Amino acid sequence: MLVDSKKNQLGVEPIIVIAAQETKAQEPVASVYAAILAEMNMEGSILFQEGNTLFNYSHLGSREGMFRALNADTAQNYLQNSITFVKAAHHLGYDVLHTNFDDPRILNIFKMIERNPPMPDMSFESEKSGSGYAVTLYLGAPRERES
Repeated sequence: MLVDSKKNQLGVEPIIVIAAQETKAQEPVASVYAAILAEMNMEGSILFQEGNTLFNYSHLGSREGMFRALNADTAQNYLQNSITFVKAAHHLGYDVLHTNFDDPRILNIFKMIERNPPMPDMSFESEKSGSGYAVTLYLGAPRERES
């Protein structure tokens, strides 16, 4: 059950539990929870929380990263939390972020952000990947690369 972060701010553990339940995966919730925890504890993994959404991301290379969103918030808050995350990622120096997910409804978040992008020239590309989707999010015009 999703929890409105404007009324009740959750900690990391309850967000993971709710996100694991919301995935509606074939695996038991406990297995999904364990996999999420293992991913979050990988070397180089960074956790960013906005509202009742966790964004787990890691650096892939010059101005490029990989992320996963774990949501326990309402749909409108999830959209706002995602906008805050992409702004923060851009501010931290990322130009490109990649993510993978199974739920086709999540594509709507990217489409809504692209309609009113928080940074100029922001866009995304998506493709069907196995049973899910692979998305590349361009956070604006590329900046000078790191040495």
